[in-house]
Amino acid sequence: MIAGRHGGPMMSRDPRAGSSSFRKRIGFLTIGQSPREDVLDEIRPLLTGAEIVEAGALDALSSEELAKMSSGERARGEVLVSRLRDGSSVTFSRG
Repeated sequence: MIAGRHGGPMMSRDPRAGSSSFRKRIGFLTIGQSPREDVLDEIRPLLTGAEIVEAGALDALSSEELAKMSSGERARGEVLVSRLRDGSSVTFSRG
């Protein structure tokens, strides 16, 4: 969940509900690409009435950039495997 300015949940006005009504906005961040319907399909029923915002750390990368990042020499340590929009995966490490 993305915290608002004072640590609480972000709220946004719902134009359909009138000027005094607010709607919760909940954000999900993934290390791969968004959207992640495979994850949100299970969570969405628990968040009725909330606006869901998704973002992925790899969203802005092209196929060529993802391939280059994945084929590079691996640093020692933790390796991350993440799912991409098309269902394929990419493997990379920090560092």
